[in-house]
Amino acid sequence: MENPLWGARRIHGELLKLGFEIAQSSVGKYMVKRRGPPSQGWRTFLRNHAPDIAAMVADHVKAVLHAALDRFGDHLRRIDVHLSDEIGNKIGHDDKCCMIEARRDGREPIVVTHRETTMDQAIHGAVHSLKNSIESAFGKESGSAHSRNRR
Repeated sequence: MENPLWGARRIHGELLKLGFEIAQSSVGKYMVKRRGPPSQGWRTFLRNHAPDIAAMVADHVKAVLHAALDRFGDHLRRIDVHLSDEIGNKIGHDDKCCMIEARRDGREPIVVTHRETTMDQAIHGAVHSLKNSIESAFGKESGSAHSRNRR
């Protein structure tokens, strides 16, 4: 069938334009019956692919974190990332949120939060903030250790 989404009414109208006198019910009678919707809807797509989408997002976040924080790997014990969309499916300004908590051995965790218009911007912004916070924390710690050793 050339146009599977055309119904009997549309085909009947086209046939009338071409000069064929036929009832709409006759057109419907000889049409091939369509089984189910022509394609899956978004809800079905997301339900079927949610695990794969989540895995891709997790891989992306790991890659961004690894690129930015690789040199601190020996000092960080664990990194938790929390992503959220604060207003759901509505479009809004700075509604995507990325919160990252970096745990260090024997120290208080470093927590940063970044809000942006897109999730990718929120992730990159939070990673940048975390990198700056970790550099600052390690700089202060090494500075205080250095001053203690000089005494």
